Amino acid sequence: MGLLDNKNWMAQDLYNEYLELKADIAERVKVLEYQKNISGTITEKGIKELEDKNSEKAARLRKVLNELKVVHGIAMEDLILLSIGIDI
Repeated sequence: MGLLDNKNWMAQDLYNEYLELKADIAERVKVLEYQKNISGTITEKGIKELEDKNSEKAARLRKVLNELKVVHGIAMEDLILLSIGIDI
């Protein structure tokens, strides 16, 4: 029996959003670091916009993680295991 099997659809939706945000934030951080390392290709304003968007995504991720933990009783450790394919 999997961790999310006995949870409602909202927990599954939040888990899916967690996976999407995790991947999106990781990619955005790579893009931001790349842009910072290439001088002259992006303005300071552009970097600030990327950083702000990353902060927004991170804030949403924190909210999703908190809701999964508090409302649905899913621990962070369980999410990590699930995200690498180990369904407990």
